[in-house]
Amino acid sequence: MADYLLDNNNDPITGFQGWLVKVGSGLTLIPTKYIAAETYKITPDQRMEETAERDVTGKLHRETVENMPVKIEFETPPMLSNTDVAALNTILSNAYSSTPERKLLVAYYDPEEDAYKQESCYVPNVDYPIRNIDVTGKKITYDAIRYAFIGY
Repeated sequence: MADYLLDNNNDPITGFQGWLVKVGSGLTLIPTKYIAAETYKITPDQRMEETAERDVTGKLHRETVENMPVKIEFETPPMLSNTDVAALNTILSNAYSSTPERKLLVAYYDPEEDAYKQESCYVPNVDYPIRNIDVTGKKITYDAIRYAFIGY
């Protein structure tokens, strides 16, 4: 479950402060140059149902679980070089509290509450679609790469 990100006075940080995502205990910014804005999606406080059934009168009865994890997804802009991809992956790998799980702390802007929150998340498997290989220049360029952070 997400906690509010607090300022120096222990007050929740509210209003958009110019950044979307930071990772790790040191809260390292994921630079916006690595996020294609039109692909950025956040589902804060995902509701998960334990049961959802209609009774004989058609009335819906829902039971949701207490844990409501965040899901954040974005794609990189296409044509990132292998150097750019390595830099982004270094930011993530340095933030992992558990490398095998790809577990890390994620601070993020929650538009539903107009506030910043933080939550333990994991990074699911990442595919790296290659667009071009320059053997002579020893450079790879990639199509858009999808990254996601999913709360525990």
